[in-house]
Amino acid sequence: MYRLLIHVVLLAGLFPAFVQAEERFDPQEQHIVIMELLVPGGALPFECDLQQSAQDDPWYAAISNGEEVIGCRDVDVTHHTIGHDEVWDVRINLAHYDTVLRWTMIYSSDQQAFRGGGTLRKTRPSGRVEIPLSIRGPVQQGSWQSRSSSPERFLPIEPLGQWASKNDFSGRWRVNFSSSDDPAIGVFDVDDAGFVNGTFLTKTGDYRYLAGRVDGTKLRMSCFDGAHAFLFHARMLEDGTLRGDFWSGTWWHETWTASRDDNISLPDAYESTEWLGDSSMADLVFVDEGGQPKSLGDALEQLGGKVRVVEVFGTWCPNCIDAAKDLKHLEDKYHDRGLRVLGLAFEHTEDLSRSTGIVRAYKQRYGLDWPVLIAGPSDKEAASEAFPVLDRIRTYPTLIFLDENNELIAIHAGYTGPATGEAYDQMIASFERLIESNLD
Repeated sequence: MYRLLIHVVLLAGLFPAFVQAEERFDPQEQHIVIMELLVPGGALPFECDLQQSAQDDPWYAAISNGEEVIGCRDVDVTHHTIGHDEVWDVRINLAHYDTVLRWTMIYSSDQQAFRGGGTLRKTRPSGRVEIPLSIRGPVQQGSWQSRSSSPERFLPIEPLGQWASKNDFSGRWRVNFSSSDDPAIGVFDVDDAGFVNGTFLTKTGDYRYLAGRVDGTKLRMSCFDGAHAFLFHARMLEDGTLRGDFWSGTWWHETWTASRDDNISLPDAYESTEWLGDSSMADLVFVDEGGQPKSLGDALEQLGGKVRVVEVFGTWCPNCIDAAKDLKHLEDKYHDRGLRVLGLAFEHTEDLSRSTGIVRAYKQRYGLDWPVLIAGPSDKEAASEAFPVLDRIRTYPTLIFLDENNELIAIHAGYTGPATGEAYDQMIASFERLIESNLD
């Protein structure tokens, strides 16, 4: 049997099925392949690591975007041969995003190469969607030694006569997406090999971990994390500005431009959403994880504590997962002093039994022990009607900080996740200052 055996250093805590960082894991069988989702903008690549620690043991999978590693244990792999070819039928179930990847992977001993394809199937508010995918081939040995994603994520582009240096792209940019009147911030870091780690910050959240490469005057980045399928292309113009396209799966396309701006900042996330308080907490009745009606007032009183954080979120939202992980850390840190968390889940499906099942799986996956109420559909207008204590629900997540009497302390709309670096550190520090000042 053909085996692609590569020692991989994985980030601690991101994929518990694998060993912790600083250790080397030598699986019995491992295949690291570059997958390409076929979207209107072209190939949207991501890297997938399939491995089995010993024969007959379960298979595991890890999907990488830049420094992020997303692990999954719900993986089925069957193997057989056709002539001289090795064939693997693969299914990866990312249940917390209601997303399934299926593909057939064939290794030809004659050509010494992989081929194959399949589909991504996921549930969106508009219904079930499918995106075809193909297998481009394995990552070369050694390329994952120093980072999670490799420079082979995108195929190189032949020289086009005009070239830019990594410093021309690295740094901070003022970005204008054609669908928005509000500027965003682009942050890109390019190494000597042309490998790019980057993201975009907006007033409603960030685009999380994007990875790609620079070739000449062209920038390409992508992300697939189970929920998002993002593809960015841009070209540097003679005046040093960028002009590009953005595709989200098969359902969205827009253009964007960017100019360098080291001083650009976003509006204060604590000031965008207004607390109305017109409705009593006791009047807001949702459904608990057992499918029973419960008023928000009762849920908060049972929660207790001196500072209560109500997270308005959706299990389908990667930014909400970033928030949940951080809230878990904060709740552990300040629990003995009186910090408590309550979740309000707005889900893509209106099937209550399905929503409660997804919420329970979500909590188990991320080790969350606080109660969650199923609040309604994820449509923001419907969510705003269901939760009229705010002027609007503008974004997921929205964090509402209350005191022990359910009086408002602060509202933080949107989330600046760990892919944003310094901005993320500043946001977490602001949470800690707010919590500590109200626990004293």
